[in-house]
Amino acid sequence: DGMCVGSLATTCKPDGSGSKPGGTDCSAANQLCYAGECRDPVCTPGQKLCDKNDIYICSDAGTSKVLLSSCGADAACDSIIGTCRPRICDAGKLSCDGSRIVTCNESGTAYLQSGPNCAASNTLCQSGSCKPIICTPGRYVCQGATTINLCNTDGTASTLASYCLSGSHCADDLSYYYGASCTYYYCQPGAAGCNGNLLTTCKSDGSGWTAGGTDCSQSDTVCSSAQCNAKVCTPQARFCGNGNVQQCESSAISSYQAQACNLGSYCRAQGSTADCALLACSPNADSSCVKEKFGVCTADGLSVASGATDCAATSKLCTADGCAASAVDTLASANQVGSNNYLIGYVYLDVLEVHSSRKLTLLEAYLSLPAQRGLVWTVYQRDPTTGYYELKYQKPTTGTGTGFQSSGAISFALAADNTYAVGVSVSGGGHAYYFDSAVSPPLLPFAGVVGGVSNGFSTTIYPYSSLGTLYNLRLTTTL
Repeated sequence: DGMCVGSLATTCKPDGSGSKPGGTDCSAANQLCYAGECRDPVCTPGQKLCDKNDIYICSDAGTSKVLLSSCGADAACDSIIGTCRPRICDAGKLSCDGSRIVTCNESGTAYLQSGPNCAASNTLCQSGSCKPIICTPGRYVCQGATTINLCNTDGTASTLASYCLSGSHCADDLSYYYGASCTYYYCQPGAAGCNGNLLTTCKSDGSGWTAGGTDCSQSDTVCSSAQCNAKVCTPQARFCGNGNVQQCESSAISSYQAQACNLGSYCRAQGSTADCALLACSPNADSSCVKEKFGVCTADGLSVASGATDCAATSKLCTADGCAASAVDTLASANQVGSNNYLIGYVYLDVLEVHSSRKLTLLEAYLSLPAQRGLVWTVYQRDPTTGYYELKYQKPTTGTGTGFQSSGAISFALAADNTYAVGVSVSGGGHAYYFDSAVSPPLLPFAGVVGGVSNGFSTTIYPYSSLGTLYNLRLTTTL
């Protein structure tokens, strides 16, 4: 049989006493001698090695290998340690090991550091590269002027969250828990506008007005709508326009209708204000009275035509029948009845717009009083600046029975171009009062009846008068 003596390949003597002389020196050809043959070396004896995806062990003095196991599809043969290891990555693919950049080894069983540590540059390792941290994870950030993005969980990117509406923009706010939000511009960036009465432009970021500009007050104009405009009225003042009450805007360059003067009324200017007032007489009507003159009412309902009789010239006043020393006017009929059980004072008033000055000498009210009741005859005068009515006159009496209850002699001056509420307060218990309604304000020879109002007795009232409730009152007046 063949045998080896060192690197010499030979055969055994027939008697088994040793090797035959001579043979082949395997080392001359860089081979190994094994079992009397020269063989090429293939591995290190006893070493485990990989061939494709199988594990072998080196044998026959390093001239051959023997299969130990196969790693299969989910593992890879690791030639360094000679065992099967699970595949964890794709060979040659970059990845991250914490903050370090690593590369998957050839067998896909482990990562090898192949790049820098991103933490050293204050960046974040992601997908095998160092990426800058651009936002705070979970907070909203501005992406342009009108777009809000949401920062992702690692701070390296953001995604669309919402858009800002017209007139607003995205603003980052470090103090706000959620970060950026939409906020409205103080003014439109770069646009002309008014900073008070100064014509100027808005800052480029919309946060406010730029310094300087044109002072419109120097030309007695008002800054409005991004230009200096001429004043057309006094700010907040009321005046007459197109037959109605107009109110000047605070800008003084325009006005709006504050009150519509309905049929039977007109706009009356009073100093720096104006309001709707009743006509003095029915247009074109005969037997009309205005300013104690008796005649035909003019078409505008504010005076009587030329040729009228001047009753005041003979120290008399005007009535529907002509001139007289005194007049008795009934404000409404007693077609309807109501009742009250108030123990404290409850006042029944008719509101008059006086156009001819007179002296009120007697007040009467149609009432039904089952027992003696306390009466207080009252006159309120309207404050045109506030609209409130202040108590100007009161006279206490008592009364009982059904019919016109009387104040007795009184003396109170009703001044022209003023508004009064006249009537009586009843206290002490149950009683009935009488009233009627009207479609349009009734006209007396010296005043127009605005409407009726009931109210708890007080020194100051704000009556909401109504033509639906005109109380059955009688007024006696003289000059």
